[in-house]
Amino acid sequence: MIIRWIIYFFALLYSFIIYVMYSQYQAFMLFALIAAIPLLSFISLLIGVKTVKVYFHNETFTINNGEKLKLPYMIKYKSLLPLADFCIIAEEKNGWGEILVRKVINNNEIIFNKKQRNYIYDAECCGKTEINIRSIKFYALLNLFTYTKNIDRQWMVFVMPLIYEKSNDSLTTADNKVYRHTSYNSLGNVSGIRLYKIGDNSRFIHWKASLAHDEFYVKEHEFLNDEEERILLFDLSDDSDTAANNAVFTSVYNIGLHFIEQYGNFFLAYLGQNSRFLIRKITNKKMLDVSMVEYMENSCFQKNMVNWRLFIAKKTTYRYKAVYVSAEEEKIRSSLNESNYCNNIKLVIINDGQKTSVRSHEADIIYINKNYLSEDIAGVWTL
Repeated sequence: MIIRWIIYFFALLYSFIIYVMYSQYQAFMLFALIAAIPLLSFISLLIGVKTVKVYFHNETFTINNGEKLKLPYMIKYKSLLPLADFCIIAEEKNGWGEILVRKVINNNEIIFNKKQRNYIYDAECCGKTEINIRSIKFYALLNLFTYTKNIDRQWMVFVMPLIYEKSNDSLTTADNKVYRHTSYNSLGNVSGIRLYKIGDNSRFIHWKASLAHDEFYVKEHEFLNDEEERILLFDLSDDSDTAANNAVFTSVYNIGLHFIEQYGNFFLAYLGQNSRFLIRKITNKKMLDVSMVEYMENSCFQKNMVNWRLFIAKKTTYRYKAVYVSAEEEKIRSSLNESNYCNNIKLVIINDGQKTSVRSHEADIIYINKNYLSEDIAGVWTL
């Protein structure tokens, strides 16, 4: 802006010199016009601020990691023509309130009445993302003046992890990419068939019955007879490592779905609203989704291995066969050495070391390399 004012003063000085040297009517009009530019610029800015309206709605969205989300907003002009340029200043924050991206959205189109625009959000980090529209900055004619209008609008986006499906000889993701994996525990015997429901695994479709009745049927299995209660808990990395946290979320989500399919239910432990440590029984994918979103809503309090410490502190810990997922290996080992409840705890450690084979893990530890998540995650099928 300073450079623009310098250029303006040089133009004003040049027009004044011409007027003094020639004293002609045209020279005077040129000088008067250039002298009036700041006033005209300021007036156009005031009119533009009053006549331009940008409408946002505070909304909540849930999408899968890797997807793009279009967040709509409306630009409306009350005057016939736009008299001021403007840009929208937005911030994307993670669940801990740390700024991930700061964007400046410029409006480069001439809009005569109103038009819907979209803010494009790329989901690259599992968990909660707050997209805050902080302000709208207006620019006057020739950008000699600016005005910043503060607003308070927010979109809340919950980014869910990818689902990895098991098959007999391969591991596939929702985008149909195929990876190798180790063997996993088989389900119980087939107990019957029923109509297909949305969310059922397609590999359990009973094709003969489906062809005979012109409707999809799936096989029902007896769950493995296991009297132990399984509990799943996890903590995110304290270093705000996006790759590590994505690996933690993905591992937990797929372990939960594996437990539902294999054993019928499990318990999920996490710090919920009002700082309450919750142990919820999960019996289907919808319940798992609701609990994961609740965890994400309170992720600002999920630091310093809080779920692990609260779980160890509970006197009922010995009842459960626990699976704990985290990227803080050293802290976990030291905590286990101090704890009396380590016999029934399986650890899933997220690391960034050399590529590991899912078969070669310690007795109670499964290692998953965050850089090879699509391959190493197959180790959780042994749980």
